[in-house]
Amino acid sequence: MIDRLFSLIDRFVAARSRWIVAVTVLLTVAAAATAPLLRFDSSFDRFLIPDSPDLTAYHDFADRFGNDRLLVIGIECADPLAPGTVAELRGVVAGLQQVEGVQRVYSLVSAPMVRGTGDTVRLAPPVDGPPPAGSAAAELLAHLDGDPVYARRLVSADRHLLGILATLNPPRADDEAYRRITEAARAVLAPLGDRAHLSGEPVIESEMNRFMRRDLETFIPITLVLTAATLFYLFRSLLGVALPMAAIVISTVWALAIFLLSGRTVNNVSSMIPPLIMVIAASDAVHLFNHYRSHAHLLGRTVAITETMRRIGPGCLMTSVTTAAGFASLMTSPIPALDDFGRFSALGVLFSFCLTIFALPAVLHLLPVVSPPATRVVHGGWTIALADCIKGATATILAATLVLFAVSLAAIPLIRVETNDLTYFKEGSRIRTDTAFLQHHLGGVRPLDLVLTGKPDAFTDPERLARLARFGEWLRTIEGIDGATSAADLLTALFARFDGQPIGDHSRQAIAQGYLFFEFSEEGGEELARYLSDDRAIAHIALQEGESLTSKMKVQIEQIRARAAHDFPELDLEVTGYAHFYMLISDLIVSSQVRSLALAFVLVTAMMILHFRSWRIGLLSMVPNIIPVTCTFGLMGVARIPLNSATAMVASIALGLAVDDTIHFLNHLQHERRTTPSVALALAPTLRAVGRPTVYTSVILGIGFGTLLFSRFVPSFYFGLLAVATVTIALVGDLFLAPALMLALDRRRG
Repeated sequence: MIDRLFSLIDRFVAARSRWIVAVTVLLTVAAAATAPLLRFDSSFDRFLIPDSPDLTAYHDFADRFGNDRLLVIGIECADPLAPGTVAELRGVVAGLQQVEGVQRVYSLVSAPMVRGTGDTVRLAPPVDGPPPAGSAAAELLAHLDGDPVYARRLVSADRHLLGILATLNPPRADDEAYRRITEAARAVLAPLGDRAHLSGEPVIESEMNRFMRRDLETFIPITLVLTAATLFYLFRSLLGVALPMAAIVISTVWALAIFLLSGRTVNNVSSMIPPLIMVIAASDAVHLFNHYRSHAHLLGRTVAITETMRRIGPGCLMTSVTTAAGFASLMTSPIPALDDFGRFSALGVLFSFCLTIFALPAVLHLLPVVSPPATRVVHGGWTIALADCIKGATATILAATLVLFAVSLAAIPLIRVETNDLTYFKEGSRIRTDTAFLQHHLGGVRPLDLVLTGKPDAFTDPERLARLARFGEWLRTIEGIDGATSAADLLTALFARFDGQPIGDHSRQAIAQGYLFFEFSEEGGEELARYLSDDRAIAHIALQEGESLTSKMKVQIEQIRARAAHDFPELDLEVTGYAHFYMLISDLIVSSQVRSLALAFVLVTAMMILHFRSWRIGLLSMVPNIIPVTCTFGLMGVARIPLNSATAMVASIALGLAVDDTIHFLNHLQHERRTTPSVALALAPTLRAVGRPTVYTSVILGIGFGTLLFSRFVPSFYFGLLAVATVTIALVGDLFLAPALMLALDRRRG
């Protein structure tokens, strides 16, 4: 039935070659016109289940208390209260306040802090005029050290770093707006040179986008050039370069066009789609052109194309379907970013197959016959030697494979499940250095938010507010939590200046008057609204998360939940915010990875059994494809490469890549077995037919993925490293293990 299908396709292509080429060109031009739709977005929204309770809770939180994303800035100085330093700070604050999207700037000269005593209590910046000197300066700095709201946020403990916090007001997940704000902030800080440090979650996301954009702009051209050079070395023919390169470029452009037209944006996972399609798309085209060129000078163009379609077509169909199935298994992931990766990578593979079966033969029908260069006659001597080696060392190959499999399995438990956005950047990169510096001197730069919900006026109760204040003090003792601010801290600062009494010693009326004190001023009202709802029923506690490892964040959050349940049994607690979502993403990745890999394995195994019409061959054919997957996971464990959003799709990719050459080998072996009495005799001609294309497609894959090893963006580097390892192990498996398994099966039958 499959042979008949490809015979029909062959006749269709031969009769309509010009139309097929014309339609392909028109579709490619139309697809390329979607390039202006390209957008980058590294926000955590693409890594969470849409409309999940956690994401809904965060949106409710942001609507009620405002955007929790901050720019965190540090300016090195010798004396934070020196007149020149304060004047410089005022200039920076004024510049930041002019940046579109910056809502408020907190600093020594702009933060609304409780000042004065008794009846003279007011809200004013710590430095509201000429900077104090002498004992007054020392008193101010000492007061800042003990302030529950601004301790360590405006001046570092060593007095050599000024802190600036800028709240933002763009819509959530507006990555382009955050990029513009980050660039504008860098422009304001530029005159300060290396003395200025900038970080915060919007800055980290903007840097991710910049690295992804740079990788696409840099490595796609390099991959194309290296692939073209490899093809020329293989075929020594411009047509042998042009046809696979056309399949690469066109399938990538088509897949990206569908990606963009569906409203998707590029993130640190989907940025891998173009290079992945590019290196995979060449495989079928190489097999097709290699077979056609070997027969064209003997059979003539038309008969050679027909023979090529008959011999190569079923294998290309099977490799494309199984590879697409491996990628499509990621569509079962609840994480939109992984879903997109699997969906559009699979689409690109299918586009590549259609081009190989329709467009490339159509081009061959319109061109003169291509013959192998007279100066390069391939005798296939190395394949004969390889066949003899495999026949003589079958047991050794199988035993070595078993040992490798066992070692890899033993290393898999060493894999760490971690999502740490800071480690996405290499050591020495500006964003990583600045973030580490700011966290050391000013505390964490990531927001982690707690929301306590009770009945209306729940937080006018002095006793409950006293508990809230003590809860905040406890939060600040947790390792990795560098600050905690709530409405109780605002009132504590006020009452400490007003009458010196603790918050729990005041009446409800005094508490209400304390809230009115903040609401009477515009700045104070906005400040109170960040921490308390209008009906006094919902309180927000803003935490400074200084921990980068999601495993430790998980421990923190478990501690917080347990303590909150003990301290506030009458209230509901919701944990949300940027840091919390990275912890959730880590858990989602593990569950989705296991599910997608299991599905991919079942689908590919079923396809192999159906294709070869033998459950024995189908199951044995999966062994050379399980080994690369297992070894890839084992490498992650040994090399301490974390399982995160960037490496989660590697296993499904490994299965999709490894199965291709196995199918071509087994297809040719079955064809040779029709006229050969044993696998041992059929092995040499089979390896002669598929050995060279297998090696060169693997080299192309290795070169394409290998370019990512030079990326400064760590997710791209890890992706390239694991993909190169997978391709290498798969090549060894297809050249040694697959033949050894077929020999062992044939000898057992004999």
